Amino acid sequence: MSRVRIQTKFLTQNSFPLIKWHEEHMEKLIIRYVTGLPVDASNWQKRMNKKYGKLSNIVKNINYDIRHGANKEQVISLFSRIRKDSFFHDIQINKESMERLDSLERELHISQHTHSIRTVLQSLSGNADSQFVLHS
Repeated sequence: MSRVRIQTKFLTQNSFPLIKWHEEHMEKLIIRYVTGLPVDASNWQKRMNKKYGKLSNIVKNINYDIRHGANKEQVISLFSRIRKDSFFHDIQINKESMERLDSLERELHISQHTHSIRTVLQSLSGNADSQFVLHS
């Protein structure tokens, strides 16, 4: 009699199979939006920018990339790199590009200096509880 050997391999689920792709896509998307259209853009580029280059579409695509593997920390670090790194000097000196970066940052609600309403309310309620405890 021959023996049949059964091997079982446990497969691990890869929740985010394209993490690297989504990270790169998010970076390209932000840089492309902040840079804007070139002066000598073709009709096709103008048409595609009119159709897909709106702030709402950019935010939707960035949120999609965040849901599928990119981090909010990466978005924040990219914003700070664009603002401080000498590699992005052309963007930094262009006032319109910096305005687009500011509007994108406001729209995404992930600025380093803003806090969510939940954390502000929790800190306020924590302070209020401690005040009542001290005075009672």
